[in-house]
Amino acid sequence: MNTYSRKTALITGASSGIGAVYADRLARRGYDLILVARDAARLTAVAEAATRHGVAVETIRADLNEATDVRRVEERLRTDSAVTMLVNNAGIGAAPGLANANVDALEQMIQVNVTAPTRLAAAAATAFSAAERGTIVNISSALALAPELFSGAYSGTKAYILNLSISLRQEVAPRGVQVQAVLPGATRTAFWALPVRACRPRWSWTPRSLWTRHWPASMRAKMSPFLRCRTAPTGIASMPPAAGSAPTSPASMPPTATARPRPERTPPLLLKKNRTALWRPEGPYAPSEGQNVMTSFSEYRVPTANGNVYVRDYPGNGPAFVMLHGFPDNGHIYDDLIPHLVAGGRRAITIDFLGFGASDKPEGAQYSFAQQRDDVEAVLDALQLDKVVLVGHDAGGPAALNMALVHPERVASVVLMNVFYGEAPGLLVPELIELFSHKPLQSLARHFLTSPQQFAWLIEFQRQLLLGDAALTGQTRYQELLGPLIDANFRQQPSAAIAFAQMTSQLKDEVAANTGRTVALRRSEVPVVLIWGRNDPYLHLSTAAFLQAQLRNVSLHALDAGHWPQIDAAEESARIMLNA
Repeated sequence: MNTYSRKTALITGASSGIGAVYADRLARRGYDLILVARDAARLTAVAEAATRHGVAVETIRADLNEATDVRRVEERLRTDSAVTMLVNNAGIGAAPGLANANVDALEQMIQVNVTAPTRLAAAAATAFSAAERGTIVNISSALALAPELFSGAYSGTKAYILNLSISLRQEVAPRGVQVQAVLPGATRTAFWALPVRACRPRWSWTPRSLWTRHWPASMRAKMSPFLRCRTAPTGIASMPPAAGSAPTSPASMPPTATARPRPERTPPLLLKKNRTALWRPEGPYAPSEGQNVMTSFSEYRVPTANGNVYVRDYPGNGPAFVMLHGFPDNGHIYDDLIPHLVAGGRRAITIDFLGFGASDKPEGAQYSFAQQRDDVEAVLDALQLDKVVLVGHDAGGPAALNMALVHPERVASVVLMNVFYGEAPGLLVPELIELFSHKPLQSLARHFLTSPQQFAWLIEFQRQLLLGDAALTGQTRYQELLGPLIDANFRQQPSAAIAFAQMTSQLKDEVAANTGRTVALRRSEVPVVLIWGRNDPYLHLSTAAFLQAQLRNVSLHALDAGHWPQIDAAEESARIMLNA
């Protein structure tokens, strides 16, 4: 069991559901408790259970719909120096719809869900800032990012809590105060016994499942776990860093990056022209019966400061789609998508970033997210592309978005497929990448790279997690395309392992740096199309919704696909791209 110095947590709505579980878990971790709720009998039961862990527990019967009760709890937060954590959990719901709603009930909901937690958070922020320590946990909801799924009034109160938390974090972080927003999905609590029961979901979390360390991939994908912290609260902040205070790495573009002067265009080295691949399309771009399509392309090696980048160029019209991969992939992840784009008359270009696929892997090279953006710029210059559509998947997202920020005049639009960028509620990465991106484990990660057998075990371990809940068609396509593609990336000599290790080690710094670019992102006029596989066990739809909220000119398309919508739903993805 984790041990803490003696601290006290005040929890509202503690008589049942999520609040009761917070009480149990914090008691197990040595926190004394002040439990607040209006149901005295159930509150007493929760308190008695918590005392079994050897902590002191006090109960306060209070109805947060009553102003006098709210002020009584406020006063306790302001004056009790032992309180180091506030869990703002109390909340009530409302039936869907507004036109025929009970407006008095809505007013009560706003009092409990907005006014009370605001006053309590203000009291805690004042006291904790003076003491230069403390944690405020605000329970919001997944519906804060998906208001169309439920009552607009209810989701509006939860969006308020999320916005309040992000703003408050920026205000009090310099004073040592941590702020965390929790966005659970539908959770099996007494909430559904209230007027909202008519729209009770067929599935829901139990309150304890909010504390489960490892959810099955199918549940993660279905529920889109907006919880930023998947385990018990530790008092560590989980909100995005304050604008301008995000740590940056030398390889990261500064938040106020400006465009560099464009170099003279260097002609690419043409390897082979008009190579062909046989493809039989279906759907709206299908040829007449019995006819196949030969997709032709040219191969280039584009020189950069660090080596040559491999490019495939499929001829067509309009702004070219320039497609960027993540790690440990390469440009072949778009092989199922490209024929649909070509059949629609568009030009398509794939890039293998330096260190991956067929691009150079020079000894001693330093790979970075900034280098990948430079790779893109070098390709645009070499192929004399003045206006393009950048398509980013997974870790290709930062290069696409940051290129659009630095050179908006060269980017017609951006298409993002299951990417990460900055901090986002619910942002998860595969276990393999988490290992290599976690700085305290860098020596262990490097050890795995020195042993092909152990590294192969890691790859297989991650493969089984990715495929565990995938549909049969997804498993088949993984075995046919993605599995061999990833294996070849690591088995070829020289291997992509060095680039993979360097890129993943910078992942968290890049996410923090991109969080600092949020203001620039919100000001950007470049259109962005989000195409998202809603069954992705890691980059959930919640990540897309949060990214959508940071963009000005954006559309979001959720598809019945996993992490690779360009493979799982190639035709539908192409249709969206061609019509954007």
